[in-house]
Amino acid sequence: MRYVCFLFLLIFSSGSLFSQQDILAKQYLDEGAFEKALSMYQVLYREMPTQIDFFQKIILCHQQLEQYDKAEVLLKEKLENPNVSPLYYIELGYNFQLQEQTDEAAKYYDKAIGKLQDIPTYAYLIGYTFQQKSLLDYAVRSYKEGLELAPSQNLHLNLARVYGEMGDIEEMFNTYLDLIVLNPESQRAVVSGIYPFLTMDYSGVNVSILRRQLIKRSQETADIVWNELLSWLFVQQQQYGQAFLQERAIYKRSGETTISRLEELAAVAMDGGDRDNARIIYEFIVANAYDPEPLINAKLKLLTLNLENVSPTVVERSYIEFKELYEQYGDSPFGWHLEIEYGNFLAYYKGDFASANRLLKAGIERVRPRRHQAQLKMTLAAILVFYEHFNEALIYYSQVQKDFKNDVLGQEARFKIAQTSFYKGDFRWAENQLDVLKSSTSQLIANDALQLKLLISDNSLQDSLKTALKLYAKADLLALQKKTDQAIAVLDEILANHKGESIEDEALFKQAQLFENQSKYDLAQSNYLKILEYFNGDILSDDALFHLAKLYEGELGEPNKALELYERILLGHPDSIFYVEARKNYRKLRGDDIN
Repeated sequence: MRYVCFLFLLIFSSGSLFSQQDILAKQYLDEGAFEKALSMYQVLYREMPTQIDFFQKIILCHQQLEQYDKAEVLLKEKLENPNVSPLYYIELGYNFQLQEQTDEAAKYYDKAIGKLQDIPTYAYLIGYTFQQKSLLDYAVRSYKEGLELAPSQNLHLNLARVYGEMGDIEEMFNTYLDLIVLNPESQRAVVSGIYPFLTMDYSGVNVSILRRQLIKRSQETADIVWNELLSWLFVQQQQYGQAFLQERAIYKRSGETTISRLEELAAVAMDGGDRDNARIIYEFIVANAYDPEPLINAKLKLLTLNLENVSPTVVERSYIEFKELYEQYGDSPFGWHLEIEYGNFLAYYKGDFASANRLLKAGIERVRPRRHQAQLKMTLAAILVFYEHFNEALIYYSQVQKDFKNDVLGQEARFKIAQTSFYKGDFRWAENQLDVLKSSTSQLIANDALQLKLLISDNSLQDSLKTALKLYAKADLLALQKKTDQAIAVLDEILANHKGESIEDEALFKQAQLFENQSKYDLAQSNYLKILEYFNGDILSDDALFHLAKLYEGELGEPNKALELYERILLGHPDSIFYVEARKNYRKLRGDDIN
């Protein structure tokens, strides 16, 4: 037993020493100490002559030391074996190329490729080795010949990438698309390969080439994959109308199974600000969908679009449509979503609290999945807060928080409990709830909780009566109720009567956001500048910097000032939640390639 242990320790220690020597040799190589690296690799190779990597490193060291003759001798010794790997032909050819003996180099490169006649599966290894040495023409030859000799080999991705490195965009796209024909499941990999060549295509040439190739293929074969790729391409260019034409063609060929693609496209168009095409797509879904879920969702989206340009006529027409939709689908499995939207419409657009309250309570009483019931309770509670029925709202929020303790929904409900308590002036209970949320799994909830907690704690020390804090809570609620002028007036009262107190920067920031909502951008700018001048370094500094930068970048049209403010965030606020977006906007304004 003692002998076995000794043998194990001996093997382990020698293996450990071997590993340390390998690491040290690599370190010498990386540092350019080629003589030391060569010496160590020679020792390692003697100990393990089957390690091809050590032999290649020896050749590399000789070449870096311009000892080409020594490298040649070693490589030719290897090639005396008729069964040797064709990679040694490439290495010998490259050794001649380093000496600018191109004809001699070509001879050995050709010999390497010639080995494919005997073993076609060497194509990947040979092609990849040429690629690593930037011998791209030879890499193309290797991959193409390998495919001719053994078409089942998975070499199209490699071949396409080489064409991309060569700048032969036409052949690159063509090769990628050929791969989809051979293997439809490769579509995701193909899109990943194509995408960088579109994002960096400032001239639009690459997009034109791909569009032409896809259109040509769609005309030659009736495979919907070409329509799918054309749709994807048009979405990248934010040409949602053109993308819809492709999705409509897909739907007509494939039927209801592809309705979700149309829903996704409409949502992307909405996010991209193309309301007109989003409307067209939703109208198509309404006209063609058979299943109630996409039909209801599309009708609700159309109602949302209509209400963006609100007027008494629009509200009345929307009321009729909501009522008809609810009468038809209220009892369906998807009725809970309809009840939420209808309840919000009644409460916030129609101003009919009683009807909204009655509708949502009836929805909660229906037999439904717990999560759907919870969503209805959250919606009703928010409406109750809006109409200042705080205690009843707290009951519903508490029920959701209790039922979904370890869920983000439960954490959101707890935050709403804190926020509602804040509105009603129960600051201590609000703080207790916010303390629990510091470790929320949702970063957004955790950030909102921290901000509200600091607002309460920072402004409870100086003022035991919490006069200013109560005014701020009142202004915050008025803002929620869309009573913007009244909210601004209350904030003016804080700024006039509580100057120099810690709540001043909070009031300035809240007021600035309300000014932005009213398109009073000069007044918003003035408030942000006051925060940066008098409260620089406080918790709202990065908020003020970011929002003012966005204002300069957009409505005020002063990109240079925006650039300067984004830079201040990057240099002075590395932990800011705005850091990532600030960096992106900074690079965009500076003209960098952010893709």
